[in-house]
Amino acid sequence: MKLYPVHVLLEGKTALVVGGGPVAAAKAGALLQSGARVRVIAPQCSREMAELIESAGLPREPREFTRADLDDVRVVVAATNRPELQQEIFEEAEARGILCCAVDDPARSNFIVPAVLRRGDLVVTVSTSGVAPALAARLRDFIGEILGDEYAEVLDRLRLAREELKSRYPDFEERREAWYRLLDTEILPALQRGERPRANTDEDGRARLQPSRYGTTKARASAPEGPHQLVMTDTSAAKASLLDTCSSGTAEPAPSRVTDAPRSADESGKEIATAPQPERAKS
Repeated sequence: MKLYPVHVLLEGKTALVVGGGPVAAAKAGALLQSGARVRVIAPQCSREMAELIESAGLPREPREFTRADLDDVRVVVAATNRPELQQEIFEEAEARGILCCAVDDPARSNFIVPAVLRRGDLVVTVSTSGVAPALAARLRDFIGEILGDEYAEVLDRLRLAREELKSRYPDFEERREAWYRLLDTEILPALQRGERPRANTDEDGRARLQPSRYGTTKARASAPEGPHQLVMTDTSAAKASLLDTCSSGTAEPAPSRVTDAPRSADESGKEIATAPQPERAKS
């Protein structure tokens, strides 16, 4: 089985979790983080699930699963210890074209959940294609030591720059080059030095850019001068290991290598984010 990595938009969509154990609670918590409307069907609930239901105000239906429970569902997580029930859920989900993950049961799943690191709008996922979920979790933890909260702040600043870049560089290739030059000559080197970019805005509240610092040759010849959009302020923590590679001047990101033999439908473990998350770690 070969995987095609995607990030699914679930905000406002219904996600069904079948099962009431700690693993089911972890999955329900992760789905809540995506903005999904989570339903739980479970005859009994673990302490973890009961706490999540109470804290998040989740609707819980204390009964057995029926096929009609998949009506209007976008994604279902089967987290039971009953293979025949897992099979029933998967078959019905497949027939309806619904995303289904049967925990630790790849034969009854049509997607797997990677290990997740969140820093604001930055989302990093790590997958071993199900071969070694523990390795995926450890690699996610390692990346989390390198990518700190400052990356969430940087993305907030770059959001201000996005529309200005689109306006100043209507040509896609010129705009693409401007983005890479901004990152390679300003953002990543600043983070490597332990500094954080800070946005400057004009009187209208728009981010102001200095094209001559990172724009294309054509753009530099015609663009007006103005205050630079990014000013650096000191911080204490430098993230040098990864940034030595990121700021080396290459225009294209290096391709990732992924194995092709998934064996587990669940390697998400605990999501790491800038704020505590309800999903708990598993071995």
